[in-house]
Amino acid sequence: MNKVSSIVFIDDNKTIKSGFRLDSLKNINVITGQNNSGKTNFVLGIIDKKAKFLDESEGEIKNIKIVYIAAENIEPDENECKTSAESSKLFENLSNLFLDLGISFTIKEQDKVQEVVDSLFIKLNKNLESFNFGQKIARTPKVGP
Repeated sequence: MNKVSSIVFIDDNKTIKSGFRLDSLKNINVITGQNNSGKTNFVLGIIDKKAKFLDESEGEIKNIKIVYIAAENIEPDENECKTSAESSKLFENLSNLFLDLGISFTIKEQDKVQEVVDSLFIKLNKNLESFNFGQKIARTPKVGP
C-alpha cells in the first residue's frame, strides 16, 4: 500500500480553497491551531471528498480510511465513558484509530482507572496549592459511573 505524502484540495470548502496543499505527511497526523483557524473545515473537506491524497510520486491514492474525533468528543459526557456506551461515536472512533494501529482497544478494570485518575488529580491539586494560593483544577468529566 502506498503511503500518503500530500493532501490537495480539488474543491473549495468554506475557508479552505481549491489548490491548498499539505505536504510531508506522516503515518499519523494531528491537526492543531487556534479557534476559527480552519481545522474543522479542513477535516470536513477531506471527509466530503473535496481533497485528494497523493503518494510520493504524485499518484492519487483512493479508499483512504479517515478517523475523525470531533472537538466535542475530546471531553465526552459521563455516558460516553461507560463500558456500556460502546455504541457511542467516541468509542467507535477510538476503536477504529487503535485497530488501525494494531492495538486492541477495550476498557478493562474501569474502577482502577478511575482511582488512578482521581489520585493524580489529588496530587496535582496539592502541588498547585503551594504555587497558586489555593486554586484547584476541576476534574471533569468523570471517567466512570
